[in-house]
Amino acid sequence: MMKTWIKLALLSVVVVALGACGFFSKSPQAPIFFSEAVQSDSLWYDVHHENVNKFSEYDTVSRVYHFIGDGKVIVYDNLELILGDFVGKSDKEILEIVEKQDERNFYRHKEKVKEMAWTEWKNSYQKLLELDDQIASGEKHIPIYKKYKDNEEGIPEDEKEVYNLGKVAFEARKSLTYREDLAKNAKKYYNDLLVVTYTKPEAVYFSYSVSKTQANKDVYPQEPSKDQVTLQMTIGELEENSLEYHSKFIEKKLTPEIRTFEVKDSYFTGVNDGDTVYYKGFGKIIRDAFITAVKKGQKG
Repeated sequence: MMKTWIKLALLSVVVVALGACGFFSKSPQAPIFFSEAVQSDSLWYDVHHENVNKFSEYDTVSRVYHFIGDGKVIVYDNLELILGDFVGKSDKEILEIVEKQDERNFYRHKEKVKEMAWTEWKNSYQKLLELDDQIASGEKHIPIYKKYKDNEEGIPEDEKEVYNLGKVAFEARKSLTYREDLAKNAKKYYNDLLVVTYTKPEAVYFSYSVSKTQANKDVYPQEPSKDQVTLQMTIGELEENSLEYHSKFIEKKLTPEIRTFEVKDSYFTGVNDGDTVYYKGFGKIIRDAFITAVKKGQKG
């Protein structure tokens, strides 16, 4: 019983502290959320939780944002972590976990790409061997093919077989240079992949704007409009079948409803991420959130 009261007291202190800090400014022109929390060195996470009423240690963390100041952020995308991985950890320890996961994801992807490249190289080399066999079997019959290629109806019956061998050899020789180049390029691509190593994501600039969001009036006619921060950035993402990167645009719509919660004696706080889902008779159901850990001794 005493432990429960202590937790409730701590949680009250956290909520009061965040309110004092002005997690979202009352002025839509200058949300303190970004001017202080995001513009300084801080870690934030994208969390998807299955239980709509609370968070748990098993909720998925799909992306981590390391805001480093000067309007820049380092984004670790496509993670396979859970909130429990961060419980009781400092930001430094969390970053180590995230970077290791990001590195593992890179090398797992590299292995897949290497396997594809090896298969392509093997198939190209196999095709070359087939062409060599076709040329060796029919090269001496190419003159027969050339003799009758414009008059196939006039091919003597006893020369049809050698005519076909010559035709195959002729076509094989025509494509030999092209196939050699394919095999050569496939080999080079595979060898180039072998030396590629992991590098952590680059810092990118982010931007944000403030607007008003409105509840579904058919369900909640008295629900007032609220400030909504739209956070945007463009990061690099690995191509599905290569180690090249393409641009990926990220847009987050954050609503200033502070949510502070406990997971295994660690406290987190954050805001709703994305549109609120309304189900008549059940109220608001929020499944995605943008959160950060509450540091011990945090003050407003």
